[in-house]
Amino acid sequence: MILVPPRANAATELNMIAWYGHGEPDMVEEFEAMHNVKIKAKYYAGGDNMLALISQSPPGTYDIVLSDGEFVQLLNEAGYIEKMDPNEYNMGDLFDEYARFPGHWKGDDLYSVIVRFGYLGVSFNTTIISHEEAMDYNILWD
Repeated sequence: MILVPPRANAATELNMIAWYGHGEPDMVEEFEAMHNVKIKAKYYAGGDNMLALISQSPPGTYDIVLSDGEFVQLLNEAGYIEKMDPNEYNMGDLFDEYARFPGHWKGDDLYSVIVRFGYLGVSFNTTIISHEEAMDYNILWD
């Protein structure tokens, strides 16, 4: 029998900065159990807030950064994120346009992996706005 100190089998803590709700138990508990880790989340309310929190934190404060795509380039340019090994991710599971998503790669180096995407829609009242008018974003300012 081998006895080990209680902390030796304790879960590794991963510090994550993310949008509100992404570190809640129902979102992370399966991942935590699978990888014997504990997610400690710091939430932010917008990309600018996220950049400010990271820039004011010592290097290495966050192990995981959950960011919108448009901020990945800024994180990379500021030196806040590290190069990733693309072989550790099944890029074949992604749509072709997301496997080499602009801004997530710098040359042949991967800095971010897309984990979700979605479409935003605009609805309109067809009794007031015609289909043709709705196809032009200028209608939003008329």
